[in-house]
Amino acid sequence: MLKNIKKIHFVGIGGVGMSGLALYLADRGYAVSGSDICESSITKNLSLHGIKFFKTHLSQNVGAAEALVYSPCITDKNPEIACAKQKDLPMIKRGELLNFILDQNDSIAITGSHGKTTTSALCSCIFIAGKRKPTAMVGGELNAYGTNYFSGNSLVITELDESDGTFLESNPTNIVITNIDKEHLDYFKNMQTIISKFKVYLKKLSDNGSNIFYNIEDKTSSLVIKSIKKTNSKIFSYGLKKTANYYATDIIYKQWGTTFEVWKCGKHLGRINSNLMAEFNVRNVLAAVAVAVEHGLNFADIQKGVANFKGVKRRFEVKLKRPDILVVEDYAHHPTEIKVVLEIPKFYLKNLKRTIVIFQPHRFSRTKFLARDFAEALSLADIIVLTDVYPAFEKQIRGVGIDLIAKKFKNPKKEVLVLDKNKIPKAIASLAKKGDAILVLGAGNINAICDELVKRLINKK
Repeated sequence: MLKNIKKIHFVGIGGVGMSGLALYLADRGYAVSGSDICESSITKNLSLHGIKFFKTHLSQNVGAAEALVYSPCITDKNPEIACAKQKDLPMIKRGELLNFILDQNDSIAITGSHGKTTTSALCSCIFIAGKRKPTAMVGGELNAYGTNYFSGNSLVITELDESDGTFLESNPTNIVITNIDKEHLDYFKNMQTIISKFKVYLKKLSDNGSNIFYNIEDKTSSLVIKSIKKTNSKIFSYGLKKTANYYATDIIYKQWGTTFEVWKCGKHLGRINSNLMAEFNVRNVLAAVAVAVEHGLNFADIQKGVANFKGVKRRFEVKLKRPDILVVEDYAHHPTEIKVVLEIPKFYLKNLKRTIVIFQPHRFSRTKFLARDFAEALSLADIIVLTDVYPAFEKQIRGVGIDLIAKKFKNPKKEVLVLDKNKIPKAIASLAKKGDAILVLGAGNINAICDELVKRLINKK
């Protein structure tokens, strides 16, 4: 794919997935440049690594590049895409480049609808603790390191984004399936297609001899695994059931973390102390532990890696922590994710009285397909605040907006507010009381309100 190519330009380089790929190539001697419409901590990190960054999309940015890599959100109307086509440069999708990298290396890839970023970040920290020096490309910035990329050797740890289907062509040597849910219906159309695609994909990996790790308590993942009749792979299950190959017992949910015993096929491995909360994160940790054990890591190093893991930005990131009030930012943008996130505040706030959720839907297509599911999930909160859909790269779909979710709430007693994003900090600060947990949820730019909201709450008399 990259034969005789040394200069590569990335369109949409500020994306967390694109930036990791750019850093990977820069590490290996390629001259890398890229553009995006916003500066961020990610783009600053790119510049620190010698990658030329353009805060705009212009045809001249392509310069002397010999190939162009683009993210799924970039359309043919982009001037850099048009320039590359005019020059007849090789055009490489983000997913295609990642698949190429996986083909060249021993790889640990995490896929599934939810939990990919946390699980891949955990794997990275564990393998670093075990002095394996992995190359890691994670879908979020790790709080302890301030980056989403780790430069290392030929062991590559990454997550596989299933949104555009390119992951189906990947051939990692190790695959983790966290769960399979009703997601990315703009591409897959329905759940039946999702299941059939995963069946074909995992059959291919099993024929190739890839190690497969799956969540035994996710019914769809188990269904897909059972469809594999003959395999050249080793298949490992994980979960809270003792029927899993890797399972947890004696789970204690503490105010600032979780601790539990880990077993492999009835053999006790040791106790894990994690800074992560809630049952779903026990499964994420178990997935990472299983991968590490099968790679021969010492369990003491695994324990150290998990204990040192401080989470990922925008994954239940606590912005204000007081005995009487809690403000949290989270990337949750799917009904399943919202439900599990809404369960966590009770661990943090002993005198929890109300949960206030502020939600910005991500993409019109997801809002269209899952409006009823969003209303059901959000109904677990006491007060629901909705703001306009973050479109990402999508065009407006007629009749699809925040009102589509607002109309789906069945309980007339639920307080549902529809507010302009910029008016939310003042409105929420005024109605907040002692004992409130305030959750700011969404994968768009809703996180931009957090600092002002926290400031108003601190200054509130």
